[in-house]
Amino acid sequence: MDGLKTPAPTKKTGTAAKKTGLAEYKRIELVLREQVGEGNWSIGAMLPSRRALARQYSVSLVTLDRAIGPLLADGTLRADDRRGTFVLRLPAKSTEPEAPTFTRSPARSRPEGLDRLESLVPVRTGSIGIIASLARDEGQEYLILHELEQVLSQRGFSTTVLNRMQNKVPTRSLADAAEAILENNLVALVVLCLDMDMTLIASEMSRMKLGALPTVCILAGELTLPFPHVFYDNRSGGYQAAQHLAERGWRDLTVVAPFTATWVSERIAGVRDALAHAPTFTQQPTPLQILTGNGDTWDIMSDPRAYGYRTAQAAMETGWHPSGGIIGISDGVALGVLEAASERGLKAGRDFAILGFDDDPDARVMGLTSLRPPMQGMAREAARLLMEHMAGNDGGLQVRLRAQMIPRVSTSRRGPAEI
Repeated sequence: MDGLKTPAPTKKTGTAAKKTGLAEYKRIELVLREQVGEGNWSIGAMLPSRRALARQYSVSLVTLDRAIGPLLADGTLRADDRRGTFVLRLPAKSTEPEAPTFTRSPARSRPEGLDRLESLVPVRTGSIGIIASLARDEGQEYLILHELEQVLSQRGFSTTVLNRMQNKVPTRSLADAAEAILENNLVALVVLCLDMDMTLIASEMSRMKLGALPTVCILAGELTLPFPHVFYDNRSGGYQAAQHLAERGWRDLTVVAPFTATWVSERIAGVRDALAHAPTFTQQPTPLQILTGNGDTWDIMSDPRAYGYRTAQAAMETGWHPSGGIIGISDGVALGVLEAASERGLKAGRDFAILGFDDDPDARVMGLTSLRPPMQGMAREAARLLMEHMAGNDGGLQVRLRAQMIPRVSTSRRGPAEI
């Protein structure tokens, strides 16, 4: 997202920059609209990075994101977590919220390669239902839900949320939750579920009686049913994890995977992909060891930290020594391995390197490198898919996003003498 295909605009241009009495984020939103409307950024052009724009306008990233949000919501801009933010169409004349159900506007030419919905015309109001699985305060699901509701509200929608969890325990199946929420007068439905294995989600979704109701899912993996869905790519996450350790000088990889699930298998497959195809590994073949524990099936109510601790303890008692790069199949598992290693006087970033997945709050506290799911991107892409299907377009069937590596001290670069 650091690329720039058109000259950067000046900090204050046009009439929007001169307006006073506006909130800073609103003023910047208007300036950005002017830049696009006046052709300073043409359709298809990539904007400067968020960080560069925040510096340019002397605001925080939070303020800058708030300014860009309405342009993403109304289709003026298009965000791609892997590449950057692009101009999709000329800005809307009004920034007032639009009503929520849509028909397509007359066809018009668009730049080649921009296979995205360009213009939607509001025709009436309604509410969008959201089935959520909110097991933890301010967990991943909460962050996605916050962003999703913000984007939908900017388009003029109200939302009806049903949380299928109580006291961190699922009390409804997805199918039962759908039956309950459909008693409301909904114009569309979003299913947000990161806590279940994909085979179970597919089974539950096949039982839902949704009729022609536009429905989009936000999931932790690829769905085998033909429901439009957004998910983050666990396999590429495994590849990123192995590559990160190799780039920092850590080889002889060990994956700690004490339970089984679809997403576990996908992450391990990604590690194997890196070993087979990444130049770092193909030039110097690297062995891979997988610690599987008892091979229990993953359960959301289980404690992954305890699993990681017990698996690492048992392995060390039978001769395994943490000395290379270790990949915990989740942050909880990695934190359990850290605890077991520290009891033997071993320190991450010095004696070995370790990382996990999902960027749990405890990972930040413990200095654990982790791969953060693209929560905001998942919410925005789900809203976009939903708008397309509500407008009568076929839209996309799936959007696959990559996690973002968050390096911390647990994967400090290995010194030349240690490699």
